Amino acid sequence: MKQSYILWLVSLCFLFSCKKVEKVVETIPDTNPIGIETLINDNANESTITFSGRILYLNDESIIDHGFVVECQKYYDTSIKELVYSLGSKAKTGKITHTIQTPDEILNSNSVKYYYYIKTNKGVYKGETTHLTFYWYDIDYRDDIIASPDDKITLNGNFEKVKDNYTLNINEDNNRQEIPFTLGKDLKTLVFQLPANLTHGSRISFILQNKVHPTGLYRNSLLATVKVVGKLNEPTNYHFMYNDKITLTGPGMGPALKEPFYILFGNRSFPYEPEMNLINLTYGQPADKYTIGYFNGKDTVIFKEKIQLKQPAPYALYFNDTEFHPGSIGNFSGVDFSTFGRQDLTTYKVGNKNAYVSFNWTGIHKLTIGDLPEGDYALSASSPFFTFTSQAKLRVKKLQATGIEQSKGYYGNLVRINGNFRPNIPYQVRLGNQDAELVSIQNGQIGMVIPPIAAGTYPITVGYRGSEGKEYMDKTNLNLEILAPVFSDFYPKKGKAGDQITIVGKGIYYGMIYFGGRLVWRESGEEEIKFTIPRDITYKGKIEINLLFGNKWIKGKETFELI
Repeated sequence: MKQSYILWLVSLCFLFSCKKVEKVVETIPDTNPIGIETLINDNANESTITFSGRILYLNDESIIDHGFVVECQKYYDTSIKELVYSLGSKAKTGKITHTIQTPDEILNSNSVKYYYYIKTNKGVYKGETTHLTFYWYDIDYRDDIIASPDDKITLNGNFEKVKDNYTLNINEDNNRQEIPFTLGKDLKTLVFQLPANLTHGSRISFILQNKVHPTGLYRNSLLATVKVVGKLNEPTNYHFMYNDKITLTGPGMGPALKEPFYILFGNRSFPYEPEMNLINLTYGQPADKYTIGYFNGKDTVIFKEKIQLKQPAPYALYFNDTEFHPGSIGNFSGVDFSTFGRQDLTTYKVGNKNAYVSFNWTGIHKLTIGDLPEGDYALSASSPFFTFTSQAKLRVKKLQATGIEQSKGYYGNLVRINGNFRPNIPYQVRLGNQDAELVSIQNGQIGMVIPPIAAGTYPITVGYRGSEGKEYMDKTNLNLEILAPVFSDFYPKKGKAGDQITIVGKGIYYGMIYFGGRLVWRESGEEEIKFTIPRDITYKGKIEINLLFGNKWIKGKETFELI
């Protein structure tokens, strides 16, 4: 009994000594931010717009509202109008879309952006702002088109809504030219012609202009960008002189191109110019015909016909001097070879000898022939640009003196010699070994002045210096007797210092005048020579007047009285 009581007492003490334990679970707040982003819109046209966003992460904040905010702005207006499209308070992670009917505020704006937002009890979360992208009914923008003015361009797409609602225009600040276009029957193709006034190298954009909403974001859409390449019209003339200019024209061509355009001429290429000089085009590639074409950055075009250089006409040349001496110079007209090709590449021949040509603007050109035997010869020319042989012929004949008009004379007298002399040849005349001065040359005759050499009879030799420095001299059978000078008289017979005296004689022109042993200067005359008595002579009396020819004196028959 006592043991049972003790056991009960122990159990009761143990019971009152134990304390009850309760389990508590603590909640930790989510401090990660909500993650969202704005996506490019799924759709946008004149009828509807579908905005797109995405919730990446949600925390335990209470969502009050979420949706899209659209920002609309017009040109020259700094204010921004906001359109809010609320989707309520229910949201979950993933893509969020919302479709609306396209309002006028958007259609009439020039800049439209939007962003996705979430508003919670702790703040507002905004995605990045993105531009609203409009979709043009399956019309793909083309920027790979290369075409020439007047070319037709075809674009593919769905042009159902374009019909009657849009115009096609050039999209440049200073050029909004409207371009006619046609649509295919199934409205799947649009065809327009590139304007003729566009310049090679230009990049021209074309837009569809909304006639219903001529202003605002939806007023137009870029349809295509075309790179313009020019092209040359085929030449209407293929025959040119060597020194001519070729005028090259064509669609898109002009003096101020936007990109290089090359003329293909023969084996070379040249930057385009509206007028191109054949002398420059043919340089370094001499020939009588050339291919011509162009490269415009897209196409290489070679025209079927070749440019041909005109050839000198054999019948056109005539000789102004029909008779030439061997190795001498003469003239021809009718053909200017410098207009048919480069002269440094042209060789000339008369007979089997080289000839030399020099040109004159008057049209009368000089020809120097070689040392040829007597005969008739044509002039031939050879060049990479042309070949030529004249129909006309020149006659080569040796120089021959046939007569003399006076066989004797005094110093200074004019003597005329006849023969087959020609103008413009520098003839030489020798009396024995002495040269005589020529004073006239004409067809068939030359004139010379008798030089002051010893009196006597001299054989006459005539000639000239020809090509390559060779002398051609003809020892004629003609002779000239030179008479000794005659001092026949003077007057007056007396006078004072400063007076004028006249000497009379024959062949006295070359004589040196001595007045009393003093040299004085002649003033005028040939057979009556005047001089003045020196003014500084102070003495009086008889004075001799004498003439000196070389080392030979001729004395006056009388003396002069100085008073």
